[in-house]
Amino acid sequence: MSPYEARDERLWTYLSHTALLEHARQRWPIPADDKVAVRHIAKHFFARDKRQVERDNVGSRLWWMAHLCDRITSVERERALQAFLFRSDVRANLVERPTTSQCSELFGAILHKLALSLEGGKHLFERPIFRKLMMEINSVGGYKLLDCLSGPQVGAILDDIIDNKLKLSRL
Repeated sequence: MSPYEARDERLWTYLSHTALLEHARQRWPIPADDKVAVRHIAKHFFARDKRQVERDNVGSRLWWMAHLCDRITSVERERALQAFLFRSDVRANLVERPTTSQCSELFGAILHKLALSLEGGKHLFERPIFRKLMMEINSVGGYKLLDCLSGPQVGAILDDIIDNKLKLSRL
C-alpha cells in the first residue's frame, strides 16, 4: 500500500470495524461513560485527519510506524521497529515532529542510535535525555538544513550532540 492510499479514512474505518475489531477492542477498550466512549471511538476507530491517521487510529498507526521504519535502509527493519516501539514517549516525540520523521536521513540516524541504546544501557530511552536530544537536534535544525545532509553527516551531528551536549559515554 502506498502512503497516499494509507491516508484514506474509509480504509482504516472499515478495517477498524472488521478485521481489526478484536484487536481494537483489546487495545483500546471502550469506556463505560457514553460521552467519553463517543470521543474514544471517534479517535481510535475512525481517522478524520492526517494526525489521527498517523497517530490515533487502531490500524493505521501500526501501518505508519512500520512504514516509517521500513523507509530506513541503514537499520534492519525488525531492529528499527524494536527500537522505535520500545518506549511510547520516544515514539511520540518522533511521530509528533513530522519534520523529524519525514527526513529519512535524520530519522534513520536517530533510529540507529536508539537501536544501539536498546542493545546497551538504554540511556537514550530515558525521558529527560531523549527530550534533551530532540531539543538539541531542533537547535541544530535552526541553522542547518538537515534534510539536505547525508546519513553520515547527520550521524556525525548526533554523535557530537550525544558526546558533548548529553555527555553520554555509553548509550
